[in-house]
Amino acid sequence: MFSDSLKENSSSDVVNFKMLLNIFFEQKKVILVVFSFFLVSSFIYIFFSNNVYRSDITFIQSENLANKNNQDIFSGFPIGGLLGLESSSRNEDISISVLESKIFLYKFLREENLLIKLHEDEWSEDSNSWIDEEPSMEDSYNEFRDRINLTKNLKTGIHTLSVSWKDPVYSSYLSNKLIESLNSYTSEKAIKRSERNLKFLENELVNTKNKTTNVLISKLIESSLSEKMLASNNEEFTFEVIDPAIPSERPYSPKKLLIVSISSILGIFFGIITSLVLFFFKTENK
Repeated sequence: MFSDSLKENSSSDVVNFKMLLNIFFEQKKVILVVFSFFLVSSFIYIFFSNNVYRSDITFIQSENLANKNNQDIFSGFPIGGLLGLESSSRNEDISISVLESKIFLYKFLREENLLIKLHEDEWSEDSNSWIDEEPSMEDSYNEFRDRINLTKNLKTGIHTLSVSWKDPVYSSYLSNKLIESLNSYTSEKAIKRSERNLKFLENELVNTKNKTTNVLISKLIESSLSEKMLASNNEEFTFEVIDPAIPSERPYSPKKLLIVSISSILGIFFGIITSLVLFFFKTENK
């Protein structure tokens, strides 16, 4: 009996499969229409979509001798941290945070006059003014931040920064300019910090009579002078560029092959679903 039931099940499966094939064959025009709709829609979307290019720049933390010396000389002394003499890894994390911060990107947006480029639809070339209200810095920041992609290889410590833009040349320019501006920004901050530290330490050195404390202060002064020298004479103070960004020859988006493939799969799927619904609807009405 068990073998007979298996035969009945297998034969019923064959019948059901043949029935589905017959349904699909009868409704082939419906499947073809739905499939064509999805396929044509994908081509229309690709045709009207603007090409977006992404240019990558790879960089790594610069060899900051001042930070290394600070870590060796003042390990165990809290005064080093109070004066801003942080460890190398902490400074790297801070610099990456600065790159994504509002205070830095606001400054970058103004210097590069990016508000107009980010909101071209809201700018009138004829009157050389905004059509309505000027976009806020917050909106411009969010728009530009969405165009930035920043990753880090945890094994090598190498960072990759990319900026997406419809012009491949300008995309590479912005990627390179961001790191250049960040190095300039952090070096200026380091110089100002060193100058404040030196002023404080030199005053303490004059007023302190304890020899041990004087030796420690002298080392701190030496370290601050070293940091100031590095910040003043090193264009790649924070990050050293390994591979600068160059204009991309191929657009990053839209991903044409992926869009067409997904549209084709969806077209076939919904074509089959539509054909089955129409078939059973006709069957019930008979």
